[in-house]
Amino acid sequence: MEFNAHVWARDHLQQWKQGRVTAREEKGDARLITVRFDSDGREAVYTLTASEADEGEGTKQIKLRNVKGQAGVLEGANVDDLIVLTHLHEPAILYTLEERYKQDVIYTYTGPILLAINPFWRVPLYSNSILEQYKKDGVNKAFDPDYQSALPPHVYATADSAYRLMSKPTSERQKRNQSILVSGESGAGKTETTKIIMRYLAILGGHDSRALLEGDSTVISIEQQVLQSNPILEAFGNARTVRNDNSSRFGKFIEIDFDKDGFLFGAAIRTFLLEKIRLVHTSEQERNFHIFYQMLAGATEECRKRWQLAPDPRIYHYINQSNCYARRDGVRDADLWEELQQAMRVMGMSDEETDCIFSCVSGVLNCGNVDFDDAHTSKSDELIGEPRADTLQFAGIVAQLWSLEQEALLKAMSSRRIKAGNEWFTVYLDAKKCRHSRDALCKAVYSGIFDWLVGKINNTIDRQRRGAVGGEAAGNSPAGSGLFTWSTASSLTNGSDALHSSPPPGDHMFIGLLDIFGFESFDQNYFEQFLINYANEKLQQQFNHFVFEMEAVEYRKEGIKWDFVEFPNNKDSIELIEARPAGILSLLDEQCIVPRATDQTFAGNLYKHLASHPRFKSGHDLRVDYKFMVAHYAGDITYLTAGFLEKNRDTLHQEGLDLVNSSTSKFITALGAGRRVYVIARNVVMVLQARLRGKMARRWYESERNLRASIRLQTWIRMRMLRREYTWEKRASVRLQTFVRYRMLRRKYVTKRMRVIMLQCVWRRKLARQEMLLRKREAAKVSALQAQIMAFERRFKRFEAERLAAEQAEAARVEAERAEAARLEAERLEAEQAEAARLQAERVEAARLEAERVAAEAARLEAEQLEAERLEAKRLEAKRAEEQRLAAERADAERLHLEQLEAAQAERARLAAARMEAAQLEAARLEADRAELLRLEEQNQQRAEELEALRQAEAASVARVEAALRTNSRLSASTPSVSFLIMCGFSWWRMTLSCEACVEHYGIFVVDVTLIIR
Repeated sequence: MEFNAHVWARDHLQQWKQGRVTAREEKGDARLITVRFDSDGREAVYTLTASEADEGEGTKQIKLRNVKGQAGVLEGANVDDLIVLTHLHEPAILYTLEERYKQDVIYTYTGPILLAINPFWRVPLYSNSILEQYKKDGVNKAFDPDYQSALPPHVYATADSAYRLMSKPTSERQKRNQSILVSGESGAGKTETTKIIMRYLAILGGHDSRALLEGDSTVISIEQQVLQSNPILEAFGNARTVRNDNSSRFGKFIEIDFDKDGFLFGAAIRTFLLEKIRLVHTSEQERNFHIFYQMLAGATEECRKRWQLAPDPRIYHYINQSNCYARRDGVRDADLWEELQQAMRVMGMSDEETDCIFSCVSGVLNCGNVDFDDAHTSKSDELIGEPRADTLQFAGIVAQLWSLEQEALLKAMSSRRIKAGNEWFTVYLDAKKCRHSRDALCKAVYSGIFDWLVGKINNTIDRQRRGAVGGEAAGNSPAGSGLFTWSTASSLTNGSDALHSSPPPGDHMFIGLLDIFGFESFDQNYFEQFLINYANEKLQQQFNHFVFEMEAVEYRKEGIKWDFVEFPNNKDSIELIEARPAGILSLLDEQCIVPRATDQTFAGNLYKHLASHPRFKSGHDLRVDYKFMVAHYAGDITYLTAGFLEKNRDTLHQEGLDLVNSSTSKFITALGAGRRVYVIARNVVMVLQARLRGKMARRWYESERNLRASIRLQTWIRMRMLRREYTWEKRASVRLQTFVRYRMLRRKYVTKRMRVIMLQCVWRRKLARQEMLLRKREAAKVSALQAQIMAFERRFKRFEAERLAAEQAEAARVEAERAEAARLEAERLEAEQAEAARLQAERVEAARLEAERVAAEAARLEAEQLEAERLEAKRLEAKRAEEQRLAAERADAERLHLEQLEAAQAERARLAAARMEAAQLEAARLEADRAELLRLEEQNQQRAEELEALRQAEAASVARVEAALRTNSRLSASTPSVSFLIMCGFSWWRMTLSCEACVEHYGIFVVDVTLIIR
């Protein structure tokens, strides 16, 4: 770290700042580097080792900047690829990304990785002309491997590179399937980036790219169908979160298939981890899934009537919990509803299918309003849940939309059948458990709808590939938790299609797009955040494996010298989560099958088995609330165990399955057909896993027990043998040691005696020589001291004479300076007296002007008060006229309501309730208006009183000003220098009279007068 070098340095707030090395000091093996920051000029001192300071790369606190004279490439907005920086470190990367972001350059390369920063507005980077530029650039690179592109980094370039390596590679080794991973934190723009890549690939591999560029939706092609899958999945799987208005609440892997000539002929979508808990619980500043708001905002009156939807979203429990209904990005739900309808038509969904889908969605929305209250039974004090009377209408709507019996629906939510021995008993649930059953039913139905849509999309966009392989194949949801089998997902009318997956032939290739949740960390983190972060841990492990570990293996094979690159290895974090038999997921599955297990017992098992793990933290403050902390690669996250068991089971009880199967709708029964098989298979797998873990644990315990017994036996035998050998060897060694020690001691005595005699002679001779040399040195020192004393006396006499001559010259100079100072003081006194006379005249003039201005201000305020009273009277008169008009309109409305009641007897009860509610609202509004009038009258009275008080204060202020002026005139006669200052504010006037004079002659005094004028 050389002097005057430009560096990045951390300040006391741990922020990187630009600076310059101003000093370098060596202190033993350490180097003290002083850095002066460019922003505020403050200096800081950093301690480096000698090697760190000499190498120039610095430490974690200081980094060299990429500036002229220190690097070949300068850091800043002109850097397209970060790896070309000479000094590649954290502050250089952050500074470069920030400078590019300020210029709306959101893309930056770091080798093969593309970094994108979400600008949160529509940047002009995705026009057709820009797309054509990157398309042409990709063609040039495909034909000329040495071609150097001049275009800036872009997601189009990444997609084009994957397409070219798949279809026209530069070597046979590169001709393979490609995958593009879109990763980032929540709100980073992963979903939008995935859609941009899909559109570019569809245009590259499309037979009719012109229609896609022009946005012509009338031309239905496989490319158009692949792109139109996005609005459907976003409507049913995306939602507004705290950071993002269109956040994907599920993960998906999109496989876009191309033939040997590079033309797109099919695709498949695999989804996983749908956040079903969002359906029944919405946090603050977040929304439920988009489909609910799109239906309420965009559906026609006829559709609302058919689906029995109310236009006001505030009445539905599932979407009014957060009191958040709108999007912040300016996108209208009604417009998205039209896009959804168009996408469903492009996907080939019939009107019957779409009507069934939206009827089920409306049923889910209405089912959330069915509520229960606790009531005591007649025979005991046990609480049972009974449906509230004001929510029975919603139960009727759900029963009608799902083609069920209302009584069966309520019974499935409020009771459960339990088998004890050979008998079945009906257990009635309390209100809380009834709500849980209701939520479980809604989550199961909505999850089935989502999986059906994924299957339908796959059945449509994968048709050509299925024709090529001679069978039907469609992507599926790898979660495997759908409520249906894929045979029922293909069509509602001919549910005979048996969908099965088949791999494409060898001459077919694909590009995979992985769009996954971002790493999430909130104030309260639950089971959903745990699974999302676990998925990101696995993703990070794959990234480390391919980017670091596999490259290191290749370097070793080829004999290339390289330096080890440190990277965050999260292997132990993944082992903590998925290890068997004592990982978090294993312990969770075990607790799910244990009778009467709770979230608290699950937390206790975690503390018992994982407390010693380095990535697991469970301090006393966490255990109080049954929390635990996992040290992820991205940071420490604290999780609440509340709801872990229930969410992991994700079970719909048999009553719910029987209810779905009893529906007369083919669509609803299709949702329950596969669920029974799934539940049975899941329970069997969990029981088998528990038994297997029990057998493994018993086998491990027996092996450990046998091992410890054998170790104890071996130890005892070895001790007996060692003790016997030790006794024999001890006796023989004692005899041998005694003889040897006697001989050695005698020989040592003779040798030491001769050596001592020789040392005494040598030492005495050495002492004599030292004494003689010491006396010669002392005599030489005495002679030198005498010569120094005589020289000092001569110098002292010469210096004394020079000092006396200097003192005489200084006395003459001081006398001349005193005479000059007296003359200047006399001139200054005359100037001060003239200035005092001028200031007195200016002060008198300022006082006169101030009095005139105060009088004008008072007159203006009085005129404004009169005008305000006139306007208030006019407004009250208009208010009375408006009330009379509203009363007449209300009378006409009531007459019209009476006529409508006579014409429609079937709607009499509902309209009567609406009229009563409207009358109550009108009465409340009139009461509020009366209160407002009374408040305005009181305000007018207060303003009149304030005006009178201001007038009195004005008179008092004028009197104080006159008194202050008289006082000031008296002070001016005896004070050589006076300054007068008036400072004006919005509603305060401060007059400060300060009299200043020379401290030595006149002293200092200040007089303050404050005038308050409204």
